[in-house]
Amino acid sequence: MGVDRDSELQTITRTIVDRAQILEIEVRVEGVETQGEQDMLLSFNCVVAEGYLHARPMPLDQIKTFLRSRGDIALSS
Repeated sequence: MGVDRDSELQTITRTIVDRAQILEIEVRVEGVETQGEQDMLLSFNCVVAEGYLHARPMPLDQIKTFLRSRGDIALSS
């Protein structure tokens, strides 16, 4: 992604997030790989992100265990 190192990408990303918030549309950023990228996105008030920073791709049967281990959400069964 590189948003933490590329000023043009920062301008584009900030503009998209700002416009989406005005329209009350949630922005979900994909491809967040570093803490620096996540910090930059948080400074734009973008709080929903996914990417290798959070987890690598995994088989469906491992997702419940992963989410439980992080304590992010409570799952039944």
